[in-house]
Amino acid sequence: MAIAQRLSLVGGEYSRNHHCYICSTCASIRIRKKAALGIKPIGFASYNSGGKEGLFGVSFEEVKGTKNVGDSLQPSLEKILMLKPDLILSSDFGNAHQKYKLLSAIAPTVSVPNDADIPAIDWENKTYFKENLRYIAKLIGQEIKAEEVLNKYQKRTEELKKRLGNHLQQIEVSVIFYGEGYIWTIAKSDTISHVLTDIGLRHKFVPRGEWNLSIETINKYDADVLFIVDVDERSPSFYFQNPMFSSLKVVKNNRAYVVSQENWRGFGISGANKILDDLFKYLPEAT
Repeated sequence: MAIAQRLSLVGGEYSRNHHCYICSTCASIRIRKKAALGIKPIGFASYNSGGKEGLFGVSFEEVKGTKNVGDSLQPSLEKILMLKPDLILSSDFGNAHQKYKLLSAIAPTVSVPNDADIPAIDWENKTYFKENLRYIAKLIGQEIKAEEVLNKYQKRTEELKKRLGNHLQQIEVSVIFYGEGYIWTIAKSDTISHVLTDIGLRHKFVPRGEWNLSIETINKYDADVLFIVDVDERSPSFYFQNPMFSSLKVVKNNRAYVVSQENWRGFGISGANKILDDLFKYLPEAT
């Protein structure tokens, strides 16, 4: 595709060699990647979480002034058409084939791989949010910027390691999501697990695909530090006074922390950095 004076990708605005790239996307994960690369999106799609509109790893404030094109699984074609994109980046999940056909009728469309596309053998050792950032960076000619962003992230993990000091080998972490009628935890292939691994923190996880927990098994995820991801936007007292959680030693020891799904349910580099923010905030410093 020849470079025109104005190009649209569905996800951000980017200036290079005096050409303006206007981008938007059909999943907020692409917004996080483009925002990390210094691209201001003009369009995005959101998720329906428990009947509420939401974004994972990025806040609505961070995409203020950007057009919401609807639900990520069924975006509004009319709204995307009004953005006049020349190139659309779409998430490769859900009704991917049908969505691709519809979007490509508006403009050339690239289906960006998601973590489900990673071969099973690589689930635990391939860091999806890093690979995906590099993939998108290559599409828009920002490979150097992507490595700068990843190096900055790596420096933050090293800084946290030093801050934890002797606690690094002593702490075991658990992460439990609560909401939408379910209780679940993380697999080793998840972004949260990769962040904890990058730091060197021991943490509990389940095999991929076996995320759901029950009231009977939740005690297995008692640990030195517990992060409760608040999906239903309840108050901390709801969790700390709930017998399901209050019986855990970590809660009795006041080492359980309620964190937002906006920060902890992200899949991109922005979400990884927000997880780091909370780890800096809540984990103990070296003594």
